Amino acid sequence: IITAEFNRRPSSYPSGLTAVGYWLEVFSSSASLNAFPFSAPTPQSNNNYLMRYGHFGTGGASFGMGSMFTNCVSLRAVYPLPNIGTTQSTSNCFSGCFQLVHIAPINTFGVFPGNTFSSCRKLRAIKGPTDLGNATLSTFMLGCSSIMFLQDMTTGTNIATSAFNGCISLKKIKITFTSPNVNCSSTFNGCTLLENIDLVIPSVINSNSMFSGCGKLKSVPLFNTNNSTNIASMFNTCTSLKIIPAFNFSSATDINSLCLNCSSLEIFEPILFNSATIATSMLSGCNSLINIGTLIVPLVNSQASMFLSCASLREIPAINFAAHNSATIYTNFLINCPNLTAFKALNISNNLLILSRIPTAGLVEVFNNLPTVTAKTITITNCLGAAGLTSANRLIATNKGWTVTG
Repeated sequence: IITAEFNRRPSSYPSGLTAVGYWLEVFSSSASLNAFPFSAPTPQSNNNYLMRYGHFGTGGASFGMGSMFTNCVSLRAVYPLPNIGTTQSTSNCFSGCFQLVHIAPINTFGVFPGNTFSSCRKLRAIKGPTDLGNATLSTFMLGCSSIMFLQDMTTGTNIATSAFNGCISLKKIKITFTSPNVNCSSTFNGCTLLENIDLVIPSVINSNSMFSGCGKLKSVPLFNTNNSTNIASMFNTCTSLKIIPAFNFSSATDINSLCLNCSSLEIFEPILFNSATIATSMLSGCNSLINIGTLIVPLVNSQASMFLSCASLREIPAINFAAHNSATIYTNFLINCPNLTAFKALNISNNLLILSRIPTAGLVEVFNNLPTVTAKTITITNCLGAAGLTSANRLIATNKGWTVTG
């Protein structure tokens, strides 16, 4: 809500103002507001007393606004801005303006909009060009926790790291990227109320934490991730998300916490993880997930808590680990999977603990798929099918170097 206080200019301009000029109001030592004129936009970064800033008259030259108001922690409102040059920059223009409530329409973000509104915690809306240009959007609106509305946007950038990170009041967004291979690390991270995202993007090369913490997000569009090397925590704690479409994650090396605590997830379609080496907590806490497809993870060497607390999961049809992964950690790999009745894993070569409802026939299949190792242990204590195993069944594992406990 913009009050009259933020819509007014000084009642009478001080002497010396020309037809085109700029003014600002600051708190004086007596805590009163004083207005000062100047003929060109003057950088005000770190001016703790600046309250309002404005432009009057028409015409005048174009200016850059890079770092113009950086860390003006008392700034409340900015009235008509000077004409920003299309070859100029708005980088860091309002960064750190914690009290900023109102910004007049902006004619352009120039050639470098990165970090323009970072940490503008009270800013609720921005009116400006729909075309954000081709330069970096890194931390463009990082921490703008009161932003509730954004107009549709188009950008040619390939760097959007943390562009809208922490916009916790934002409910919907529409943005079109026109360049390929965009770095989207943490782009929408922590947008806790975001329900609808209309995203058009040719391809992404980094989607680490891209949607992490978007607890209200119910669906995500399918886009090209063929070259995305880091997808760790991409959907971490997206607690309303019900389906992960069939992304191609074949280039991703880190899939750690990919869907950690996606408690509403019912369908997980990606299967290609050809380059992944770390899968820790990949689907941990997905307690609504019932079935998954055949996972291709030939290079993974860390699966700690990979399926931890997948309470509804009934079957892991096939998961192929590399034969050379002697350093693999299987801690809590299948803990708290009470409904799991079928588990087919190939080339597991380190200690394995299974606590589930896998029946006897399912355990025999696990034993049949175990590779030959030296002094490794498979623990099946309290597993449903353990009691039905015969000595011959257990020999399948022990003859391959495994100790069967339970």
